[in-house]
Amino acid sequence: MTDIRRQLITYAVASHAVMGSQDLLTGLMPFFEPIVNEMGGEVFDPSKFITRVKELYDWPINEDVVLELIPRMQKEGWLESLGEHQGVAAYKCKTEKLNQYDKIKISVENDLREISILFKNFYEELSPIRAVTFTIEELEEILLKWLVTFDGFDRSAVISSAEKLLHENNKEDNTDIGEEEFFNPSMDSGHRYICAKFLKYLEQSNPDFFDKIVDVTSVALLTEVVLDIQTPPDKDRISKDLIVVFDAPLVMDALGVSGDASQARVNTIIAALKGLEAQIVVFSHSCKEMQRNLKAVLSTPVHERHGPTGDAIKRGELFEDYAWEVLKDTEHFISKVTGFQIIDSDVDSYPDSHKFFPEELYEEFYSRVNWHDHGTPSER
Repeated sequence: MTDIRRQLITYAVASHAVMGSQDLLTGLMPFFEPIVNEMGGEVFDPSKFITRVKELYDWPINEDVVLELIPRMQKEGWLESLGEHQGVAAYKCKTEKLNQYDKIKISVENDLREISILFKNFYEELSPIRAVTFTIEELEEILLKWLVTFDGFDRSAVISSAEKLLHENNKEDNTDIGEEEFFNPSMDSGHRYICAKFLKYLEQSNPDFFDKIVDVTSVALLTEVVLDIQTPPDKDRISKDLIVVFDAPLVMDALGVSGDASQARVNTIIAALKGLEAQIVVFSHSCKEMQRNLKAVLSTPVHERHGPTGDAIKRGELFEDYAWEVLKDTEHFISKVTGFQIIDSDVDSYPDSHKFFPEELYEEFYSRVNWHDHGTPSER
């Protein structure tokens, strides 16, 4: 199976899975199905899963994303819970092969093959003198590659693009146009012309298959997007005007006071932003929030500590002396270790801020609510 065909099928399945749902991660589940199949019978290893996702799709996902995927994998029946050990949940990958999407895959594969056979028959009738030396797979590849070169978002767009190309050739007798060019193995004007003529032929003689072409085209556009993500055409771009504000938890991750894994994850984001030459800033009130968080942990007996910082100290990833130093001179460590700029978020700096909500009123409000004392930040 060619790469473009495999990607088209995968994206068709993904678009079917996400249909009618606002949960985009659920729509991506077909991508992860073959990876879980590879791990059948094994204890689910997030690190191995992340590595395989990067190898197959070049997606830089992290453990936070995997945590969001695990409940979905359980719901699909891919993972079986093995219970918890020291607060860490373990799962086993099911041994049987998963086939929730096989029916959709088979349907899409059949549609692509039938369209390719029609395409071959069309060209043979168009040029009965010359034998077509392309295989069905090669013809399919030619057609699919052409489909991603124009904006065929819907039926009218596909027709418009095909008619425009045919008009640009400006020839009346089309029976032999593009024959010599078509036998050139590169994607050239002959290929494009034959493909466009085939679409017009389908529209008039086989509306059902024309509609299938439209569906394939919309999926092909998604495939082009993922190819651009993997090899961005503007990968060397810079965005010096981009300002990104990091909140307290992200800054704590960057300083290493939340553990090695958290620091590694945020460093990936920081490296990408620095590659864009974007500016990363931290509000001064986030520094105060960090100090409150660190003080709350460090002032608690070791056996009662919890949360990322407490757990990092217990695992030996964070020295308590370092955490105290960060607490005492937070702004200095942010500037020295991360290079982030610290800015004030007062009304003078940001005139559009609400002048009727001063610090005193904020503190009074915050002291009277209790929802912030319960649950994890992500749940809140």
